[in-house]
Amino acid sequence: VYGAAARWAMRFHQYYLADLALEEYRGVCRKMTQGLQADVLGVVGDIDPKVWFHLEPVIRRKEFAEQPELDNLTENGTYRTFKLARLGFKISTVQFKNRVRSLFAAHQTKVKIREEELADIAEYIVNEVGAMKGPAVKIFQLAQMLSPGLPQPLQRSFQKTLDSLPSISPEVIRQILQKEWGQDPDSVLAEFDPKPLAAASLGQVHRAKLHTGEQVAVKIQYPGIENVIRNDINSFRLLLPFYGLLFPKADVKGNLWKSEMEFMQEIDYRREARMQNLIRKKTRHDKRAVDIHIPKVYQDYCTGKVLVMELVKGQKLWEFAGSASQEDRDEVGQKLFRYMLRSFFIYGAFNADPHPGNFLIDPDSKKIHVLDYGFAFTYPEDRRRLWAYLAVAIAENNQPEFNRLIQQMGYVGDASQFHFAAALKNTRAILNLGTDSPDDPIPEDMVQVLGQKLTVKAKNRKHLCLPLEDNALPRFLLGIMGTISKLQPRGDWGRWYTDFAREFFDEGPISLEEDLESA
Repeated sequence: VYGAAARWAMRFHQYYLADLALEEYRGVCRKMTQGLQADVLGVVGDIDPKVWFHLEPVIRRKEFAEQPELDNLTENGTYRTFKLARLGFKISTVQFKNRVRSLFAAHQTKVKIREEELADIAEYIVNEVGAMKGPAVKIFQLAQMLSPGLPQPLQRSFQKTLDSLPSISPEVIRQILQKEWGQDPDSVLAEFDPKPLAAASLGQVHRAKLHTGEQVAVKIQYPGIENVIRNDINSFRLLLPFYGLLFPKADVKGNLWKSEMEFMQEIDYRREARMQNLIRKKTRHDKRAVDIHIPKVYQDYCTGKVLVMELVKGQKLWEFAGSASQEDRDEVGQKLFRYMLRSFFIYGAFNADPHPGNFLIDPDSKKIHVLDYGFAFTYPEDRRRLWAYLAVAIAENNQPEFNRLIQQMGYVGDASQFHFAAALKNTRAILNLGTDSPDDPIPEDMVQVLGQKLTVKAKNRKHLCLPLEDNALPRFLLGIMGTISKLQPRGDWGRWYTDFAREFFDEGPISLEEDLESA
């Protein structure tokens, strides 16, 4: 089948499809012959030399995308779209193939086939997405947080993708630092580890030491990432008609435009340094955040593409979750929940992209180091006041006040068709984070559990809007739920949420003389 597909694609000059089919064909041939032969049917040998002229650039791009170090990113929008389409085609193909294999197989054989299928899908995800960077990896960060309902091999693949993303070479890193600092990196840094501590969606982090003796983490942006983001956003625009059908009352074009602006802000490391410094100062003024530590930023060394901050150590959140006792997970989960909500209600400046990779835990003191403020925002006091009133209305099950507030905040497209009672009931279920009592730990598959609890699934969807000023909040709220659920802590989450909202009225916002521009 793969051989015939390759011949058909070449005949009609569909060289991307031909490359894909040939890749699958050669893989099957090697598997059948235990690696001895990659062209059992002679398909490759029959290819006209003129056709190879078209196939070779495709193959070269594929090899470039899969190499472990990336000196440049694949920026071309058409090719990035093709890579995602190819990933979907590969997954569909392996699923179809294994459904056929399972038709007349015994139960144990079916189980084995299913395990092989998931392993293949996981490998495809790691190979294709890991090299793409940008918004594509952001999507898989979200999937990694919300993946407990998926099979274990896929969960492990998401984690592997995020833990072992390809990095750019030390030579290119030195060139970037030289260009950004305008001098030899050795004149700024006494030591620099060329092996990255972490490689993420927009940049990678290296351990270093300043000449003044401070141990620091140097975050360096990938070259070409701005074009990657713009091309991916343009690809997402192709889905606008689909989202328009799902949310006909929403301003989907406006929301996508706002998302593009937020992504472009995220690659300005000077802005990230200012936001991190601002939230660090507010946290240090908060007597209820003594267990939260935000690394110091060395702003004299920061540029638009380089961020230098204090080096911190600790266990990754998922490592801590796998080794800590239930009591320790309860303690850390409650601290995280309190910090994230207080940063929203009280600070008015918060990290809108919380995910497990942004938190390091000291297993002894339970102190939490909070990283990555690229997707951080300030939020106006009048808007926070509305959210605080809404939280109280939800806690008191005050239907008229709930109805009034969500309309005033711009979440209702057509009030005459909106099911307000169902919306309040579902929101109360969400705030309990999937638990029935404070003695129950949050289920790791919380999102799936909540989906089962919500009785009205689609009635309000057609009448919902997302105000542009709240464009980042869904990512923030999903991040909170996805991060907390990894710890499976116990707690009275709904009551605490309301308490934190009431603290806005009791304490008032934490205000400093330094605003965002001067922080």
